[in-house]
Amino acid sequence: MNLTQRQMAELLGIDVSTCSKYETGAMMPSADRVAAFCKALSVKFDDLLETR
Repeated sequence: MNLTQRQMAELLGIDVSTCSKYETGAMMPSADRVAAFCKALSVKFDDLLETR
């Protein structure tokens, strides 16, 4: 997926500022929110958290 922060925030139902904080590591989402992200993005939990 190639989304802007605004598009990602809209897809996930969060504020753009929150999306930015997640991206920079200034804030971490709760486990419930991560599960919702996986569903919205149609990805497995392990794939979402995989670091490369």
